[in-house]
Amino acid sequence: MTTTATASRTAGHPLMADELTPDRFAGAGHLIVSRRGRLQGPIDDALAELGLQRRVVGSVGSYPASLFVVHETT
Repeated sequence: MTTTATASRTAGHPLMADELTPDRFAGAGHLIVSRRGRLQGPIDDALAELGLQRRVVGSVGSYPASLFVVHETT
């Protein structure tokens, strides 16, 4: 089974200033796209294998909606 993840960020986002490591990725605020309102997914499973947990700050029901949220935040 293959899982594909998509990430979006605003131009100049601080997370992209240096190398993106699992620690830095997990430490950032995350917006999840889930039609069912779930706050965890395959990325969380992969991070858990590394002993990490990400900080989910919100969930939206569609990818287009997520772009509006990401556009207005850092």
